This record gives sequence, C-alpha cells and structure tokens, in this order.
Amino acid sequence: MSSTKQNKTQGASFSFAAIDPYIETNILLPTERVYAGRDMVEWGTRNAYPDYLLELYNNVPTLRSIINGNIDYVAGNEVTIAPLQPEFANQEMNRRGDTIREQVKDIAKDFEIYGGFALQVIRNLAGEVAEVYYVDMRYLRTNKEGDVFYYSEKWGKSSRTDMVVYPAFMPKLEWDKLSDEERNRHASSILFVKNVHTPPAGYFGNPELDIGRVCVQLANPDFKYMTGETLTLEGGLGLRP
Repeated sequence: MSSTKQNKTQGASFSFAAIDPYIETNILLPTERVYAGRDMVEWGTRNAYPDYLLELYNNVPTLRSIINGNIDYVAGNEVTIAPLQPEFANQEMNRRGDTIREQVKDIAKDFEIYGGFALQVIRNLAGEVAEVYYVDMRYLRTNKEGDVFYYSEKWGKSSRTDMVVYPAFMPKLEWDKLSDEERNRHASSILFVKNVHTPPAGYFGNPELDIGRVCVQLANPDFKYMTGETLTLEGGLGLRP
C-alpha cells in the first residue's frame, strides 16, 4: 500500500510509501564519481543524494518514527562527558552556546539518516580542543582518502561560491609534530565518523522480505510447540543475546 504522492530527485521519479518504504524498487541507490579537477567524491547524481535521504525521512512516517526513536534512545534525557576541559565545564561546546545534548541529538540524526556524522573541531594555540561545532552531513563531501573535506550549502547548483575546504582532524600527538604553518592550516578541522560495518550477509535486512517472512512462518500452527525461544535475525553480525 503506497501513497500516490510522486517526487522527483536527481532526474528520477519515486514514490513515498506508507507501509513498504524499504522495498528495493522504492529506494534509489547513490552513484559516486570523482569530481573532475578536484579530488572530491560526489554523493549521488548532481551531488544531491543526501537531499533525497532527508526527503524520505520527512515524508515517510514509518521511517521517521523509527529514526526519531533511535535518536531519543541515544541522547536520552541528559548527556554528559567526563572529564571535561575547563572550557566545557558548563556543558557548552562552543561560543555559540551549543550544548552537548544538542550536538548528540544532531549527530545521532545524521548517523541514522546518512550513515555518518561530522564535527568541526577548533584548536587553541596549544593544540587543545577549544570549540566543537556540529556540521550538517548534507553539506559535506570528501575525497577518496577522507583527509580533505569540502563544505557547501549549494551542492547541485550551477553557482557555488561558498565552498570551504577543511583538513581532517588529527590526534594531539600527530598535531604536535606539525610545523607552525601546518598547525595554522589544521587549526580548524573536520572529525568525520562513518558507519562502514555491513553484515556478513552483504546487506542490511529488509523488514518485509527478511524479517516479515520469518514472522509469518512462526505464526504457522506447525510452530505451536516452540515456546520461550529467541530468534536473532541479524545477517551474521553476531548480535545474539
């Protein structure tokens, strides 16, 4: 049962589904290619695949409910990090006043929607972390090596003059080895975390095809004598209780 609402992204048509949002025919897969003239990997046609993922989140109630539940589970009612440096004693992570909990909710949402998250880390002259800002994953691209990041809020548009280039975040021990000139270049960097763990089965399970069919089988009278059993459907991830 699908809604009749049609939407166009990246030159392709797709439908938002109320019951079966995960069926393969409804989900577009991204294409990646290296941007000519710059070592940057584009994310989908016209570099706009994150916008498509966000539209799915905004328009598929079932998907949005699942993601919001996971975000609440991660963030909880309160988030603290200890030990904190004196700059963060008031739980504010930057001069803008963003709190730890606000940032955790933002990065949890990005991790659920885009499969990763990013933070802008600003160091002081001693190389210590002075400020941390959340970076919206929609606007971030990187190269194959993941050591350079490109930020723009106008990907896919013909006129793009706002792009900013950042180096990748490095631990303090590595930062200490840099020259003064290199330290200046790394004063503001991007800490990028991406979910690259795929189940041994080679894909993440489809709720209807991989989970639902097992539930249908277990509802068969042939399984009436099975009681108190826990079946873990995890594609070989080893998540058995």
